[in-house]
Order: sequence, then C-alpha cells, then structure tokens
Amino acid sequence: MVECEVIQLYKYTIRYKCGEEDEYTVILVSDNMKDLIELITEREMIDPMGAALKWFEIEDFMWIAREDGKWYHLFDINEQDLAVKFGYDVQEQYWKCLFKNDAPESVKYNNEVMEKFLDEMEKLNKNDKWSKTFAADGILGDALYNSHYTQNAMREKKRERVLHESQELDAGINVIEEIANGERE
Repeated sequence: MVECEVIQLYKYTIRYKCGEEDEYTVILVSDNMKDLIELITEREMIDPMGAALKWFEIEDFMWIAREDGKWYHLFDINEQDLAVKFGYDVQEQYWKCLFKNDAPESVKYNNEVMEKFLDEMEKLNKNDKWSKTFAADGILGDALYNSHYTQNAMREKKRERVLHESQELDAGINVIEEIANGERE
C-alpha cells in the first residue's frame, strides 16, 4: 500500500551567475532550520554564494511512501522529483536534501509572521504579485544567508577546514622528513 501526503518544507534556492550562459541553480531542502543552515554552510564551502541570488520559502512538497517505510519519493510540486537526497535535472538545477529522520516531516512555522511580511511586500509591489513574491523570497534568502547563525556556522566550517588542511600538511611534511632521514622506505 502507498501513502501520500502534501507536506511543507524549507526550500533555499541559489542561482549562480544569473543571466550568464553558464548560469545554474542549487536547491537545498530540509524539514528543520538547523539542517538547512548546515546545507547552506556546506554549499558555501563548495561554491561561495555571496554574489548569487538567494531565495528562501516554505514550499509544498508531495511525499509518497510505501506503507512499510522502505522507500519514499518527494516531489517539489512546482519543480522536480527529489526522490534521492541529491542530484540534478535537465534544467541545470542541482538539489540536496537533509532531514531530521530518514523521511521528511512537515515544518511548523508561524503563519502570522509570514503573512504580515508578505502583506508589507504587497504594499510595496501593489500591482505585481510576481514581484511581491520574488522580493519577499529574495529578502528572506539574503536574510538567512547573512544571519548570525549562518555566518557563525560558515566561520566554524572554514576554521575546521583550515585546521584539517594544516594537519594534513604537517603529516605530509613528517613523512617526507622520515623518508629523507632513512626512517621509512
């Protein structure tokens, strides 16, 4: 038997090199903010996104699973099949998912706060619903990227990377010294 449910998940979209020939998009999906920040931090280490366009939204996803929980598929209702935890599609959109458990759970958020924010965006963009949504999601994307928590996580990840690289360098130098001294063949 198959189970089907619409769930809401955090979706963070990064568009690199917007308007250029080699433009590409990365989509990060999670059911909790801690893991979403981890995904953003990992992405920053691979390809810095300071100059990229960023959107944050809470999106509807279709979760389809076998009743015994052995497998599931996750579909972004507006985009593509996210059946695997990472991958890419023909539109040069890459995605990565990270969930608290094996399968995602719908996020819980304060509708009132989001509605007030969207109302303010509507006042600024009265006649253009697309602009209102685009501006709101873009502002939220930049705000999450520049938040204290995300920036601290990025600094910590960079510090760990530098420490790891220096340890590897020290180990390599030690091996070379041992070989040069005839201690190792």
